[in-house]
Amino acid sequence: MTEVSIESGPKPEPQYGVQVVESGKSDIEPDDYEEMLKARIPLGNNPRKASYLSYRAAGFSVRESCALVPVTFTTVKAWRRDDEEFRTWESGEKLAWLQSNVAHDLTQMEFMRNFRLCLRLDKKVLFRAALSLESLTVKEMEILKVIRKHYTPQDIIAVQRAL
Repeated sequence: MTEVSIESGPKPEPQYGVQVVESGKSDIEPDDYEEMLKARIPLGNNPRKASYLSYRAAGFSVRESCALVPVTFTTVKAWRRDDEEFRTWESGEKLAWLQSNVAHDLTQMEFMRNFRLCLRLDKKVLFRAALSLESLTVKEMEILKVIRKHYTPQDIIAVQRAL
């Protein structure tokens, strides 16, 4: 004999997969933003060329961009000679377009990444200090003295304005 259970009461409402997301808190990972931004830089199929162009877009000279990628100036000359698309993006109107449309976003993205890393370091030191101030190393104590000056209401307001 099979046992049957009968439940009474209202039938539960079906649940749908809708999630409310606050502005600025989507499930897009920071790397996705970086990839979207890099997609705006031409020659993405060659990361060294794209990286070189990103530095040129940010106002670095040819030699500075070479050093930052790193790539030799001889390689850049070969790219100019052999790759017409690279040649058109590297100078003139298209470089000006990159400078006006992409450079600010690249700089802001890199600044925010660096800022987050600084906050992460601050968090580690502050957390250790809160648990046991005596356990901090001399270097951590120096860091604590410096960072405490930067956690004021005025600093919070400045960060909020910047974002």
